[in-house]
Amino acid sequence: VAELQAELKIAKQSMVQEKEGKEEEVAALTAKVAELQAELIINSQSMAQEKEGKEEEVAALAAKVAELHAELEIATQSTVQVAELQAELKIAKQSMVQEKEGKEEEVAALTAK
Repeated sequence: VAELQAELKIAKQSMVQEKEGKEEEVAALTAKVAELQAELIINSQSMAQEKEGKEEEVAALAAKVAELHAELEIATQSTVQVAELQAELKIAKQSMVQEKEGKEEEVAALTAK
């Protein structure tokens, strides 16, 4: 009986030690899970901030594109106005040439009289 009691005591101690070992293992795994969850939260926040930064960058680029379109429209209008003025100038020159030719003919006619 004493031998069996001694074996039982040893077996109980072994089981207690094994249980304590498992509890330590569970505690270590729980700590690791908490650490990974914290990293996940930090990574999620970082990604959200990065996304916000990209959205701001896209908005700034869209504003710049709109500004460049406006400048292009102004430049196009200016080009059209310059072309119109060049056409008017050409017509005016032609008119002056015709008027000059008319005067020369008139002078020639008067000279001939």
